[in-house]
Formats: sequence, structure tokens, C-alpha cells
Amino acid sequence: MKISKMVMAEAGAEGAGSGNTVLGGAGGGSGGEGNKGAGGQVSAFTLPDKWQSQLPEDLRGEASIQHFTDFPTLIKSYVNAQKTIGAEKIAIPGKTATDQDWIDNVYKKLGLPESKEKYEVKAPAELAENKEFIDKFKDLALSTGVLPKQGQKILDFVAASLKDRQSQGQAFVKTEQDKDIKNLRTEWGKAYDAKVKQAMNALDRFGDDNLRKILDVTGLGSNSAIIKAFAKMGETLAEDSLVGGGAGGGGEMFEPSVAKQKYSAIIADANHAYNKGDHPNHAAAVAEVQGLFKMAFPEVSA
Repeated sequence: MKISKMVMAEAGAEGAGSGNTVLGGAGGGSGGEGNKGAGGQVSAFTLPDKWQSQLPEDLRGEASIQHFTDFPTLIKSYVNAQKTIGAEKIAIPGKTATDQDWIDNVYKKLGLPESKEKYEVKAPAELAENKEFIDKFKDLALSTGVLPKQGQKILDFVAASLKDRQSQGQAFVKTEQDKDIKNLRTEWGKAYDAKVKQAMNALDRFGDDNLRKILDVTGLGSNSAIIKAFAKMGETLAEDSLVGGGAGGGGEMFEPSVAKQKYSAIIADANHAYNKGDHPNHAAAVAEVQGLFKMAFPEVSA
């Protein structure tokens, strides 16, 4: 029996003698309730209870139809099923499928390009210069089934991570440089400026703009070991240019450790003018020792 005939028979039986019609609800009679419409009445499109029992025996127990209670839902399901007929489907490979099976039967159908040349992604600025990396990434993506849209998101994530790590690295280097220079200032004391000037003189003499650029870009220009090396080179070039008006005997500036050695040696020398009050150079010797003391203990004389 067809469903339409079944519903009409069901509705006719319940509404007989009432003046109801199958599609009109309570059409004019005041008899039996029949299939109720608007205002709390049961619609004629509602399937009767246990309607599946009217189907052929081989369909009655079909699980996919048990939840239907009205015609519109049943028809909608049928229409949707018809739309999927003929649509391209992707079969999931079995457990024994190889990587190539997945690529050929799944990923390519989803949009995986045939070749690296057709794999279109935009290299982020942080990776744009590294063409070798981009090529290797495309090879890996093609061999593992990573679609271009997914590949783009991966590249963007890698670039963002590199940028973040670079920023963290630069911040770390700057912190270490500041510590290094602070320690060098402490070590050299009042001689710091003079020592740096010596280093710069040596760089002017033996270096060029390219070397300055390397020292600046790499951060080595603020490395204490590099500065000390250039300062020693500068001492051999023009020591006389570093003399003039300082606190030491000849106006020359010394780092604390050297200043301590010099004033200790003067004080220990009984024949030095510093230890002889009647010596014509006594006052100058006292001034020299005082200057050396200030260089030896900059934190005290500051």
C-alpha cells in the first residue's frame, strides 16, 4: 500500500461522518476530531503511529526510517538523498593503503597539486629570501598530502615563530652587551673614555667602513674583549695623544689595577719625591699619587 493511500485511509476512517477532509482539517462538521490542524489540531501530514507496519516486511525494520513522524521530513530526506546520487565521493583507503594511495585517491581529489610548480603559497617576509627552504617545504607537503591552504598556515606560523625568537634573541644580546660594558666601565674606571678613544683610533687606522658595519650588525662593537684588543692596539699608535690635564703625574689615565700598582710603587720607594718633603718635586709627586688613588678607587672619589 502506498503511503499516501495509507494516510488518506487512516484520516478518512477517523473523520468519517464528521464532514472533515483529509487536507482541510475540521472542514465544517462538529463530529469526530479526525486529523487536527491549526490551533492544536493534528495535521493531515502527520504519519499515523506504527505506520511502518504498513510497509513490505523487508522494509518495516529499516532503522533509517524509524524516526520519521510526518510527510515533510520524510520527503526532505528523500530529496537530499537524491541530490547526493551522482555526486563525487571520496573513498577512504583501507588499513593496508600506502602513502601514495592516500595521495592519489584522497588528497589529490581534495585539491593537492600535481607538482611543486603548481603548489601556490606566499612565502612570508621572514622566509622569502630562503628559497631553498620553501622548495623543500613544497616537496614535503606534496609527499605528505598537505594542501596549499594548510601549507600557507604552516608557513605563516613558522615565520611568526622565527620573528618572535629573533626579537627575544636581540633583547637577550642587548642585555648581555649592557652587562659587559658595565663591567668594563668598572674595570677601567676613570680610564674608560680614554681607553675607548684608543680603541677607536686603532679602528680608524686599521679598519674600514665594512669592518665597522660588521662590528655594528653583529654586536661585536660592544664586546669587551674586542674593545680591549683595539685599545691595546691604540696604545701602540699614539700614547702621547692621550696625555693632557688628567689627574695622574703626566695627565695619563690608567685603569684601576694599573693605577694601584703605580701608586703602591711610589709609596714604597723611599727615595721618591713623594716621600721627601723637602724635594722640589714633592708637591707634584703628591698630586700624582692622589690622582692615581682616584683612578684606583673610582667609586670612592666619584
